[in-house]
Amino acid sequence: ALERAKERGLVKDVTYPGLRTHPRFNTAWKSNLSPQARVWIDSLRGSTVPGLGLEGAGRGYDPEIDGIPFGGMISFRISGGEAETNRFLSKLHLFTLAESLGGVESLVEVPEKMTHGAIPPAERAILGIGPDLIRISVGIEDPEDLVRDIENALEGSVPTVLVQVKQTSAPLSEVSDESPLATRPQSAAPSENGDVVKSFA
Repeated sequence: ALERAKERGLVKDVTYPGLRTHPRFNTAWKSNLSPQARVWIDSLRGSTVPGLGLEGAGRGYDPEIDGIPFGGMISFRISGGEAETNRFLSKLHLFTLAESLGGVESLVEVPEKMTHGAIPPAERAILGIGPDLIRISVGIEDPEDLVRDIENALEGSVPTVLVQVKQTSAPLSEVSDESPLATRPQSAAPSENGDVVKSFA
């Protein structure tokens, strides 16, 4: 879904070794998977896997063409910068904004302001951690619902002018007052796995 959004100009790039377009896909597919994972993925060949858009393709799933499931952590860069990131976060319904990733629920975070916020700005720039970088942890909710949530949030976040113009890296910036990241929730409660999560109205 994020690759399709990239083709439409809503996303600049996607970092996920399971994608066929990722430079380390062959390593992920041929070297990093356990034998059990390979057997399971091979068992999916020819089936219609939700979220891949194969329904109208006239063929079933092929890992060498469609990529492989390679864990639930995905990073991507939204077209634009901090404003587009903030709009994206505010439009999500199924992903919870949380600094700790790895629960059973789907979570989203902005490394520049959250997990990597203590790193000096110059070092973050070298690492490519800017306001357009978004990281998600995919949970156990229905995959089609999660894909639809991401697609709807992207549609409502990136202005048409940004989709039409090739973007350069946005400068690092502080959290604005309009950012969901700047909002202080009335309370922060632990999730089922004990991580503190934040909910925003």
